[in-house]
Order: sequence, then structure tokens, then C-alpha cells
Amino acid sequence: METPELITGDRRTRIFRQLQKDRTVLTLRLLGRDYERLTMVIGVEQDGGQPSFLIDYPRGFREAVSGIPVWMLRFEFIGTDHLAYRFRTKGGRILKEGVHLPLPEAIERIQRRAHFRVEAPLGSTVRFPDPGPGGDLLEMALVNVSVGGALMASRKAGGPSDSLGMDTEIRDLKLFFPLPDEDVTIPVRSAVVKRVESDGETGKPKYAVRFEPLPAAEADRLNELIWEIQRIQLRRQQLL
Repeated sequence: METPELITGDRRTRIFRQLQKDRTVLTLRLLGRDYERLTMVIGVEQDGGQPSFLIDYPRGFREAVSGIPVWMLRFEFIGTDHLAYRFRTKGGRILKEGVHLPLPEAIERIQRRAHFRVEAPLGSTVRFPDPGPGGDLLEMALVNVSVGGALMASRKAGGPSDSLGMDTEIRDLKLFFPLPDEDVTIPVRSAVVKRVESDGETGKPKYAVRFEPLPAAEADRLNELIWEIQRIQLRRQQLL
């Protein structure tokens, strides 16, 4: 069982100022409602002597909190040390420049390297040789990805492929991401199928795979790409 480190006192303010400086993307969840958005810290200040912070206004937030007397919010983010952080805060108010919230009493730092998962951009694919007889090149849609693994979906309806059962090893994967400025391809030497399921709407099989630990350079490159995808998603969310 993991025991998080609790960050309190002035260290909280330093972390929030760093989040603002680095334009770190945070995941915001409104507890008690089906509402989740990406946002960023855009200010750290004192509110009547109490430390507080300001986040960029998430799309649909006003409607989501309608009727809730006291907001209960949970945030998660990945620090520059690649560890996961999380905190909760309650209350707050909507201002012209964003959403004003009380600084949390404590921030939890999880003492394990985080494999933050992000939805892959539309058109992302993964290609690899079929591990079954023949070794034909397979291409699947990439649903989401982290440094530790991915979820990919077949483009053909029907049951799972016989060659992609549980614990099947897949080699020489190529993860392809169409980004606004340039297309990016990241090689993965080896992965193992850890879960097989069928999409409830399309009936097409999906495969959750765990990557063999990536070399440091490729892991850093994929981490940077995941952060960039988050920033792109946040910019698009703000425009909707």
C-alpha cells in the first residue's frame, strides 16, 4: 500500500508558483458530478490573509457547479520529477479571469514514478508484425497511451484475433501520432497483451498492452509527447 508524502505549509505555495511558471496541465474533477476537465494554474495570491490560487476557467464549469453550495474539487498532475501529485480543495468562486480557489491544506506526492495516461489524438495508430503465422503487418487505432503501455483497438468487427491472446508478446511496435506541427513516430521494442475486451458499441476487440521498459531516451521522448498532447487538448478545450 502506497504512503504518500504530505506537502504542507509554505512548500505548497512554492509548488503552485512552479505550476504557474511551468504551465503544468492539471486534471480537475468535480466530486459528486460526472465532470472532468484539464486546466492550469494562472495565479497564486492571498485572499483576505488566506493563500489561494486561480485556475484557467474550464469549459462548462459554471453549469457543472450549478446548485452545489460548496464545491468539492480534486486535482491531479505530474511533477517535473515524473511523480504523481494530487490534492483536494473546497469552496471557491468564479471570477472574470478564472476560478478562484482556496489553497489545499496539503498536497500528496505519490512515491512512485507516474505513468500518466492520455487519450491519443484522432488518427493515431500502432503498427506491428502479427505474432501469429505469416507475420503480416497489423495496424490498429491507438486509443490511449502512457509510458508504461497503451490501449489499441482493432478496426475490424468480430472476436479477438487468435494471435493476440492474453500474455502474447508483440515486437517492433511503431506508435504514430498526427500532431498539428508534425507527425511523430515512436518505436517500442516489445509489449505484452494484458487484457482483451470488446467495445460495447462497435463489437470491435480492444487490447491493453504493457510495454517492455523503454530506454531512457525513448521514455523521456514519450513523456514529453504526452505532455504536449495534454497541452493541445487543453487549448482545444478552451476554444470549444
